[in-house]
Amino acid sequence: MAHHIYSMRQAIEENFILDVLKNYTTFSRYFKLVKKIPADSEYEKKKAIRLLTSHVDLLPHAIETKTRIMLDHFQEKTVHEIQGRARAMVVTRSRLHAVKFYLAFQKIMAERNLGYQALVAFSGEVRDPDTGLKYTENGLNHLPPRVSIPDAFKTPITAC
Repeated sequence: MAHHIYSMRQAIEENFILDVLKNYTTFSRYFKLVKKIPADSEYEKKKAIRLLTSHVDLLPHAIETKTRIMLDHFQEKTVHEIQGRARAMVVTRSRLHAVKFYLAFQKIMAERNLGYQALVAFSGEVRDPDTGLKYTENGLNHLPPRVSIPDAFKTPITAC
């Protein structure tokens, strides 16, 4: 079976998409993990830090705060770019993070009564261990039949 790979690099070179890594912004951490016990051989340090960081990143307050900052930036700086066709992409550390950020974006965007919505992309099914709820990409995006995420992404947005 023949197939073709259209890489991100090629799409950028052909000006089909913008280079998302050219102007990405990281969200700096405002906390430090401090080791309280001088010798703790029970846990591998890197693994413990990764798990603690993931836990902190999934706290509802952290997600809502980061979401509000990203949405403020989008509304103030981005939405009017490229003749009003600009978009933003949030890359998360896991599929669960993607779901939680998507839900936060939906909530805040509804509060602000914005004329556009967020889309989320991930594979398979994500189970939220806090609620037991299961999520799929199709279930969250509520796209009409036969409308793909790339097609929905091309739909014009109403600028606020």
